[in-house]
Amino acid sequence: MSSIIIIPARYASTRYPGKPLVELRGPDGEPKSLIRRSWDAAMAVTGVDRVVVATDDDRIREHAEGFGAEVVMTSESCRNGTERCAEALATLGGGHDIVVNLQGDAPLTPAWFVEDLIAGLRAMPAAEVATPVLRCDAGPRARRRSTTSSTVPNPCCCRSIAAGGWATASSTTARRRRGRRALPGPASRA
Repeated sequence: MSSIIIIPARYASTRYPGKPLVELRGPDGEPKSLIRRSWDAAMAVTGVDRVVVATDDDRIREHAEGFGAEVVMTSESCRNGTERCAEALATLGGGHDIVVNLQGDAPLTPAWFVEDLIAGLRAMPAAEVATPVLRCDAGPRARRRSTTSSTVPNPCCCRSIAAGGWATASSTTARRRRGRRALPGPASRA
């Protein structure tokens, strides 16, 4: 099954115009734009056939092409990132079985989290949409605040809407294998 990560990015945000081009300093002190950091996160995902940035803004296009990203121009009429991803996929001519919508402001999404999402979709070909879900374990805080429950379960799982209803593909094995916890990151199959 072929897969693509599409990173929707728009300049004209009402809450933070130009957000994709804002530079953030990483742990190494190096400033990189938010869209660049999201691109780097997407490029770290193994087993993906293609990664593209979808935008309606020439400033974002020029910047992204400057660091080597493939860019697909979309219309300004897209109301959200999902519509932008769908339009970009149509512009590219489709041809991908799995489409991951990795928001342009999600640079902290670990590669293994997206890899597990894709693996879950490959394991359930009937699934049409998937959203990664993480239940957080509050640990000692949960015990202090609650008299009825001592812990909150912490499975990292992928819930998928399949033709017959909800199905769950657990990725706790992958999480244990890597010894890390998931950071929430939006991703879906269009």
